[in-house]
Formats: sequence, C-alpha cells, structure tokens
Amino acid sequence: MNVLIPISGRLFGTAILQYVKKRQWPDATVMRVMHVLEPSKLPARGKDNATHVFDEFQKKKIKVLEDICFEVERYVPNVRVEKVVASGPPHKAILQLANEWPADLIVLGSHGRTDIDRYILGSVSLSVVSNSPCSIALVKVPDNSLLDLSLCDDDMPQQVCTFDFEAAACK
Repeated sequence: MNVLIPISGRLFGTAILQYVKKRQWPDATVMRVMHVLEPSKLPARGKDNATHVFDEFQKKKIKVLEDICFEVERYVPNVRVEKVVASGPPHKAILQLANEWPADLIVLGSHGRTDIDRYILGSVSLSVVSNSPCSIALVKVPDNSLLDLSLCDDDMPQQVCTFDFEAAACK
C-alpha cells in the first residue's frame, strides 16, 4: 500500500502522526511524508533579510518533516518511510505525486474551516479531496489545538519581516 502524508508544519504533522500510529497498516506499506515549498512565499531577489528569514523558516519545516519521518519509523512497524520535498502550489504538488507514484491513500490534515473562511483563505485539503485519484483520510486538528502555540513554535520564523511587493514591482 502506498500512503502519501503531506504535512505543512508541526501542528498538522503531530495530528497526522497520532492518526497513523493508531492504525494497522499492511506489511510492505510505503509511507511518503511530504512537505511542499511554496514559491509564492519566496522573498524577492536582493532582499537578504527576507531570504534569510525564508531559509530559516524552510529549515524548520524540513526539520519537522524529518522528525515526523523518524517518529513514523519508530512507532509504526513494517512500513518503509520516505521523505519527499516538493515545490509549487501545495494542492498541485500533492495531487501530482499522488497520481505519478501512485498513492493508494492520502492522509491529510485540515483546519476545519467552513464557508466564508474557506472561500477567503482557500483550502489545500478541499482541493486535494475534490481532485484526488485515491482515497483520503482527512485528519481534523481540534480547534483548541490551533490556539496552543507550544505545538507550532517550529512553524514560525524567529523574526518577522514585511516586504512591499507592489512597491518592488514598480522599480
């Protein structure tokens, strides 16, 4: 069985890890734990501080990916774990790997946003669910976990910087 596990940070990675640990998996299951680097979040060229913050942010995301892979290997017997780093819009990268591999199951985290929040903010999970070539296990993070900052410290850069894209485009 091929199981694709896209994670965006420690909060969802931890929730998905708990789900994966509780299930029985067939022998010879392969789990690809995936993180997608989003080009839209790349800093503009020539902005050293922004580039540094982005690099630091992505290093923390990759560390989370490695930690989740380690934990799956540690607690889920008889599975092979592979780490995948892709780039592009997350929903497209997830669907592309799911189609090409091919995945039998995608274990995906969800904020649980509804209606107007989803319309305004978009939803990777909604797009993946709507277009998936295989079955989906959707792991919803409880609302109170979203407020527990200790779970998602690694998801935040050490410093915050802003960049005016409109002003930069005019130069």
